[in-house]
Amino acid sequence: MPSSNHQRLRSGLLALTLEKDGDTRVLTLEGELDLANSKLLEVELGEALGDGDCRIVVDMRRLEFIDSTGIALLVAALAQDSGVGKLRFIPSRADAVTRVLRLTGIQERLPVEDTTAGAQASDVG
Repeated sequence: MPSSNHQRLRSGLLALTLEKDGDTRVLTLEGELDLANSKLLEVELGEALGDGDCRIVVDMRRLEFIDSTGIALLVAALAQDSGVGKLRFIPSRADAVTRVLRLTGIQERLPVEDTTAGAQASDVG
């Protein structure tokens, strides 16, 4: 039976919920990802990417803002995962985030997680 573990971390205007379920880590972002709080995601994402046996899903549905530091963090994570393919994303619903991701060309590079099989169950609110 897979183990499930939840942890909620906060730094400034960013809340990061970590969920470990078997070989999958879900990092749920809520609020604003910027220079002031990007270290929180950088550390947790780096740890997850360093675990060779896990699948990683970054859920950005509740992310309302992202700056260039957040974009750089996503680009670095994609580069680290290059060729491995264990990193997936659930896109933000916020126009401000999707616009920045589209304008920077990152949106097309983010491998999208299929949310039809269970990921929507965690989407409350």
